[in-house]
Amino acid sequence: MTDYTQMLKIFLRGLLMGASDIMPGISGGTIALITGIYDKLITSISNIKFYFIKPLLKADIKSFKKQLLEEVDFEFFIPLGLGIAIAMLLMAGVINYLLNNYAGFTYSFFAGLILASIVILYKQLDAVNIKALITTIIFTILGVIIASTAMQASHSLPILFISGFFAICAMLLPGISGSSILILLGQYDYMIGVLHKIALVEIIVFVVGA
Repeated sequence: MTDYTQMLKIFLRGLLMGASDIMPGISGGTIALITGIYDKLITSISNIKFYFIKPLLKADIKSFKKQLLEEVDFEFFIPLGLGIAIAMLLMAGVINYLLNNYAGFTYSFFAGLILASIVILYKQLDAVNIKALITTIIFTILGVIIASTAMQASHSLPILFISGFFAICAMLLPGISGSSILILLGQYDYMIGVLHKIALVEIIVFVVGA
């Protein structure tokens, strides 16, 4: 029997994750961890082996449905996905307005969130040593190089596909913001506009990449 109360709780967690995912510096993975569904999320994703494709190709619908239901936890993914999607669509309108009218203040706010997330990440270290500092410097330089190159990148569908891949990897990791990755790749403003306009082609390509 479907537990609608539990599904509502998952939906509300999805809203929180979606709202955080769209804000640079705040990780949806962190929200999932805080709200107690991170392990469930990772386990549910890892259980999808795509074995259901084989019976589908053989037109064995009965086996396809059985395998699909075994692999995909729809009672978890549907409310979570709806919550994330609704929050992102609602927040996209707000952020799109802020970027168009108060870009300087908005990016200053984002910068503050990103800096705060760096502090949070460093608190996860057992000890701040030379190795950690060198690693940070190396990846900071790498990030600057990527950002300087990415800012000149187009918003073509292949680029959006790749951006989706990197963004979702970051979104699933506590402490790393997918939106920050999109800023780094020069796609954040564009994707906010895409969500605000509900440009389906671009959204689908981005999601498929994810």
